[in-house]
Amino acid sequence: MVSLVRGDGERPLAAYPNSKGSGAVTACSQADGFITIGQHVESVPAGTPVEVRLIGWAHLADLVIIGSHCVGLDVLMGRLQSEGISVKALNVGSTGGSRPPSAASATSRRSI
Repeated sequence: MVSLVRGDGERPLAAYPNSKGSGAVTACSQADGFITIGQHVESVPAGTPVEVRLIGWAHLADLVIIGSHCVGLDVLMGRLQSEGISVKALNVGSTGGSRPPSAASATSRRSI
């Protein structure tokens, strides 16, 4: 599963993987499309041209934020969207800060 964003001048589009692990349903619902790779291939090097098969109609966002999940950015994105600006967040890295405290401490190996 991948999300599409506007690329640089050389490539009009860039595809970013939506890897959610056990949240595969979430990855599917947020994806613009998917790529097919070989049977024994585990990853595709960055910058490799790929063919994306679209899921429905792909809409490129006006603003794309790539990084760890942040509740403050969620609020800001909501305000921008209410103004008619299309915003997409590609959450990568740690999402531990987005869990309620009880869930975070239950899954953490160190005490908080």
